[in-house]
Amino acid sequence: MKKITVYILSLLLLGSICSCLDDKNNYDYTPVNELKGNINNIEKNYSVGIDEDLVITPTFEFTIDKTAPDVSYEWRLDGELLKTKTSSYTFNSHKIGLFELTFSVIDNKTGVKFSASTNILVRSPYQRGWVILSDVDGKSTLSFIKIKTLYGVTETTNIWGEKVIRDSIAYHSVEKYLVKNLGNNPKGIFEHLGYPSAFGQMETVYDELVVMQDRWVELNGNTLEREVYTEDEFYGDLPAGGFKPVEAAMSYSAKFIRDENGYIYMHMKPLANDFHAGAYMSIPLWNNTKFSALYPVQKFRDRNMDMVLALREEDNSLVVIRNGGEVTNSSSDPTIRENTKKDTGEVVELEGEDAKKFQNMRDESIVAMKTATINYNGDMMQAWVALIKGNDASYQLRYFRMKNKNLNLFDYYENDLTALNNKEYTDMAVFEDKKYVVIATGNELWYCQYVAGVTSTPKLLHTFDKKVVALSSNDIYLYAKYGEYNGQLGVALEDGSFFIYGVVEKDKAESGLVDNAEIEQLYPNEVSEKEGDNKFGKIVDVLYKIGNANQIVSYDL
Repeated sequence: MKKITVYILSLLLLGSICSCLDDKNNYDYTPVNELKGNINNIEKNYSVGIDEDLVITPTFEFTIDKTAPDVSYEWRLDGELLKTKTSSYTFNSHKIGLFELTFSVIDNKTGVKFSASTNILVRSPYQRGWVILSDVDGKSTLSFIKIKTLYGVTETTNIWGEKVIRDSIAYHSVEKYLVKNLGNNPKGIFEHLGYPSAFGQMETVYDELVVMQDRWVELNGNTLEREVYTEDEFYGDLPAGGFKPVEAAMSYSAKFIRDENGYIYMHMKPLANDFHAGAYMSIPLWNNTKFSALYPVQKFRDRNMDMVLALREEDNSLVVIRNGGEVTNSSSDPTIRENTKKDTGEVVELEGEDAKKFQNMRDESIVAMKTATINYNGDMMQAWVALIKGNDASYQLRYFRMKNKNLNLFDYYENDLTALNNKEYTDMAVFEDKKYVVIATGNELWYCQYVAGVTSTPKLLHTFDKKVVALSSNDIYLYAKYGEYNGQLGVALEDGSFFIYGVVEKDKAESGLVDNAEIEQLYPNEVSEKEGDNKFGKIVDVLYKIGNANQIVSYDL
């Protein structure tokens, strides 16, 4: 019986071996044609203006058919199949919005499809670019120089010394006197930045452009059309004695305006996504306290920036105006919670050892003070840089930050600008990421650093044959892997000409000290000159319109 069992098991084992040999001989080991790596030359994100062509030509390589693969192509826009059957596609949109474009290459032998997608943000042609305010026969008139992103055109190195191909920015398209007759006697322009969110309106209208003139007007950031006259946003009647605004600080949840009488009026916003919800109170702030200056507020981080600075007239001291207000985190409700803005409008004193630098300033004055570098040692705080002028006509640069919910000055730094002594100040542009300012005195441009622990002397950048009337800056910050981008400086001259320069920092030490700085002209250029001359009449002010608050800390080319 045992022998029979062994015999049967032996037959089963032999059959199994034969079966395995037969299976092996029947396997088809034809190699599969696959992609070598990824589909390249298509970015994850693009940003273009309305009616701007964007040519995308992806590249790829198969593991087998490398030279002449038998393939077909497919393009889909927001899931809809397009008629294009080539390896290149030209995207162009007549409306703003976010679009998803998908490219597919299909191996015709196997039918296997390989795909890559990108998001394309189509912005208003006036969302970002250089704005020029001119006086034409006493009327306020705006011109606009558009931004154009050139993808993958520049070879450079990143911070690790690796070669990279990066995107670049060009200014070609110019619209002169685009918006006319806004009002009379133009004084200046500034941008009220919005913070993109899930609240609806802010997804499409990120900012407003405010024109300061006899009757202030606030313009839609996408169309540059009038939204409202500032004086129409008061409860009931205008303030007693009239209202002639001269300065403003507009934040995430409130707006403050100082008039020529020295009074500051406050506008509390009930909604985070509406620039004009609510109204100004006709009673001056803080028991009719008079102020000689009101300074811009940093808006890179919406509700977390909770203070505005002003200069009290009585004792020439810098003080804080509380500015709270926030929405519920991760909520689609744009309502600003009442309990978060209860202290808004309260005027309080600066604290800390360095606060005395800005208190009872009898022998000096603040010539200009603008928002400055917020990221210092990896944390985020509101920051300002101030140009101080002494009674002896000497100049000093002072930088400081202020922590949220804390009135102490942090990271105070000062630098004497001896080379500027006795010179006539015109304007100052701040490069927040790179920690320097450019100051115009008469027909000169000066480069001045504000790097803590570094004693830097001003460097003469350029001397024009005409007087400078206004400056503005575009300080591009991208991740280090893309390589370094020079700061861009806009310069307006009294003869009506306007220039854009790249500020090149050379011989930069590990400490941050820059030994040499130069400028390279970016505009006018060969392309822009085909559209006409570089004259904009009597220029009053210039501004790089950044478009939304996100662009301050992470620039989207």
